[in-house]
Amino acid sequence: MGNNLMIRIFLPKLISLLLLLVVTGILSMGDQAISQDSKPTTQETVLRNLILLFYEKNSGGSASSNSYRGREGFLMMDPLTGRALGLKTIVTEDYVRGKGLFREAQKALSLGIEAMNAAGVDKASEQLLQLVADYSCEYNRAMDESAGLMQDYRKALKNENDERFNKEASKNLADKIIKLCIESASGNLRDSLACFHNKTRGAEENGFQLNTGNVAFVNKVYRGYIETIEQTGASPVFDLDLHEGASEVEDRWKRVKSRMDIPYKQYLDDVFMENLRTGVVVDPLLFAALMRQESNFNSLAVSYVGAAGLTQIMPSTGKSLGMENIYMPSYYEEARDFFVKEMELKKGAISLFKGVCRNDKRGSALHAVDKMIKSNIRKRKRTELYSRYKAEISGGVKDDRLDPAKAIRYGYAYFAGILRQQKGDISLALAGYNSGPHRVKQFGGLPPYQETVSFRNNILRFYKEYLKTAAVRQGN
Repeated sequence: MGNNLMIRIFLPKLISLLLLLVVTGILSMGDQAISQDSKPTTQETVLRNLILLFYEKNSGGSASSNSYRGREGFLMMDPLTGRALGLKTIVTEDYVRGKGLFREAQKALSLGIEAMNAAGVDKASEQLLQLVADYSCEYNRAMDESAGLMQDYRKALKNENDERFNKEASKNLADKIIKLCIESASGNLRDSLACFHNKTRGAEENGFQLNTGNVAFVNKVYRGYIETIEQTGASPVFDLDLHEGASEVEDRWKRVKSRMDIPYKQYLDDVFMENLRTGVVVDPLLFAALMRQESNFNSLAVSYVGAAGLTQIMPSTGKSLGMENIYMPSYYEEARDFFVKEMELKKGAISLFKGVCRNDKRGSALHAVDKMIKSNIRKRKRTELYSRYKAEISGGVKDDRLDPAKAIRYGYAYFAGILRQQKGDISLALAGYNSGPHRVKQFGGLPPYQETVSFRNNILRFYKEYLKTAAVRQGN
């Protein structure tokens, strides 16, 4: 390996050693320890029990596999996170070294993918193949050593000396975190659950609580909560992302619409009032937030996959909604097919990379890089076709999606249909609008896609801004 590779791979080892020196110092102080002691409410207790049940059902098997990362106990926390939250946990040198080696493995994987992509769409050089093989060997070495050390850590655990295995301590900690997160998320249940997951995973927050790493947990516990209150007949005390009733929305909109600075407000008002008479209601402020996220109110916006207009309607969706003029040349579907194959080949290349060092190194590296090259070729063709589509539709081709009035009318109808399908759940309706209603059904809630989760987060943030502005201007 060259000097650069040595530095990039072994620098994390030094970091791991430093972590070992401080782990019994700084972290043992429990800087993040939660000190609230007020008793949980009945519905907070319901949440806690659902959370414990989730971890009980989703903890099996990990301890004996290479995916084991030291997460244990009733809340499935790693020892460092547990200690930072105020629990007495067992942290050994094996655990710290294993954790550091796992980071080394992920770094080697990232560098390996970077090296495979360096070939672009050309034939790989022998030097590049050797580099890919080196990264694969480093990845496998670090993963194997990390797995071994983590298993040694687990064998050394004594449950009676680690409060992660103490049910009362875990329940008390869960109650405190739930209260803290509910307050932090202003009572929004999904964001509160996401906050809980982030804190018990030691995850860094990036401005939004909900992310792809916690969405499966949020979906499951959220559904469990809804089922529980339906069975008991209790009224929910949390913000469930539910759309307001028609009378509340109509009253607020009539009071503030003249005072709100929203582009295309007259078109939005026309569509809202027309639909209101038929019983179809979407808060104009919510739909304005959707347009802001989709196109930033640019009526000529065209996305990298061909969604167009204020409401970013896809060609096939526009046709299904009854829009008459939709530009959809024969090569459009070809571009989509290139994208699907591109992702399939990339996934295959990464899978092959992981096994390069365990097989014929040069031959396996060549096979992995060849798949990545084929993926990059399809990426280039896909990009060229979508760029052509964007240029043509922006160049004066007639398309109803670029008409502001039609974009709002059909986009509003599409979103209203999904919202009705999701029984007024704004988050699920937004997810359905972005990724398709079938994805919401497939995942039993929000799909774990970065674009979809960010779409939901941003629109709810914009919506809250509009509601806040409306409240101020309604009072003046």
